[in-house]
Amino acid sequence: MSLIRRQPLQKVLKTWLKENQKKARAWLYGSDGMLYVRRTEHWIEDLHRSCIDIGSIEINKKSQGVFTALLTDLIKTADTEAIYVESVLNERLVKYLLKRGFKQVNAYEPSFYYLRREIPTMDINW
Repeated sequence: MSLIRRQPLQKVLKTWLKENQKKARAWLYGSDGMLYVRRTEHWIEDLHRSCIDIGSIEINKKSQGVFTALLTDLIKTADTEAIYVESVLNERLVKYLLKRGFKQVNAYEPSFYYLRREIPTMDINW
């Protein structure tokens, strides 16, 4: 499913998240760029976690804060346990994600995740 809108990508993403509560994927088009996003699950820190994946993003005008706004909004409002950014090939973006608190998954075509909610663990005393 593709959404073509004349709204900023951040608003298009918010609408898509509200309309797609289960596993779904789409190319989203906004006035400031396009984004491939999906609801899925990943094994993160030994647990199967619900995620919003950012598979691809193209911004029309770089360094305008579009990606920062998207990430900030997702971290605050997504209804999943984690945000997952796939195959980051831009070294500047790698540094940015690490600075924002994302953790790197692999070294080759690195992907990153950000845990939004910690799953409580039981304290078991044997």
